[in-house]
Amino acid sequence: MTVTVDTSSAMVIRELTGQKREVILVERGLPFRPFELSTSQRAEATWYPGSPVATGSVYGGVEDPTTMNGIWNDRFLGADTIGTLNGVTTFPIQLNGFPIPTAREAVTLFDSICLEGQLCLFTWDEDARRGLLKKVRKKWLNRRDCEWEMEWLWLDRGDDIPAAVVIEEQSLSDTASLFEQIVNTLLDVADALTLPLPNEFDADLTLLVQATAGAAAAVSGASAAVNGQAYVPQSGTLRACASMGTISKNSTAIGVLWNAQPSCTLNTITPAGDQTYSQRVVADSEKQAMLAATRQARRDAIAQRVQLLAQLQLGTLGTYLARFGDDLRDVSKLYYQTPDQWRALMLYNNLDTVELVPGQLIVIPKITTTSQQAP
Repeated sequence: MTVTVDTSSAMVIRELTGQKREVILVERGLPFRPFELSTSQRAEATWYPGSPVATGSVYGGVEDPTTMNGIWNDRFLGADTIGTLNGVTTFPIQLNGFPIPTAREAVTLFDSICLEGQLCLFTWDEDARRGLLKKVRKKWLNRRDCEWEMEWLWLDRGDDIPAAVVIEEQSLSDTASLFEQIVNTLLDVADALTLPLPNEFDADLTLLVQATAGAAAAVSGASAAVNGQAYVPQSGTLRACASMGTISKNSTAIGVLWNAQPSCTLNTITPAGDQTYSQRVVADSEKQAMLAATRQARRDAIAQRVQLLAQLQLGTLGTYLARFGDDLRDVSKLYYQTPDQWRALMLYNNLDTVELVPGQLIVIPKITTTSQQAP
């Protein structure tokens, strides 16, 4: 029978740095209650000689460390639907929307958060804390049942702190080098795999490597074309951004596919029920290595795309989505109050005609002189 999970009982742990994973704990995934969230004031009293009255010094509030513990077992973590959370069927522990079906995978996940030392935002109902997972203790009762304890070191109550934005100058040659580095990393991880992977996993991995290699070649070609004045710099950058979008999409697809499968199912030779503990550990280790490589590929591609687009935006007025019947003269008149800048728009967007099709995206550059007007 499907029941509705009390949303107020959900505990959410979201990484603010690193892989930026989101872990949701409900029902049997939660720690034992009660657990303490306490706050202290950093204060001290000083008694001076001869005075019966102390002088107090207050240095501000601090969130005390929290220790929580519980037990995870495969019987409940891997059970069928236990209910719904915000209208979506859920399991006791979920990572980025996918269930964590075994105690081994749950422990491995929190070990990773602890070892990587990532800053986390912890929320439970109206309570919020920002801090670090300092220690994870595991007490295995058997292969499927684990008593655990975590120690959290809190920095604050999760109040938003604006992040500094730094835009570093990026060139197309830098981007091409980055793609080549991603290809080498993916190939290194793939070559180290010992698991006989299912066909769809192998096909998706091959597709990502090929797409990244193709992107590296395309960006290298764009860089050469810009240097040879066959492309304007903005056109080469837009082409690089499109390639990065392809890499991000393919690496995300691999992450979804691998996260959706328990580690033991990646071994196509030995059935899950017959696998030894060592085989399960190897499968989980190789799964995590591949997920880490694809996540890094996605993060690198997105970060590079953001930086290049930010550079473009410094010299642009915005973008325009073409409608039926539009051409570059219409766009020029809209942004420059004259239709005569159509050639500048055509060169900037690497087009060979003034005609536009509905839905076509046009980047509008800033024009500070009249020397670029079309004849």
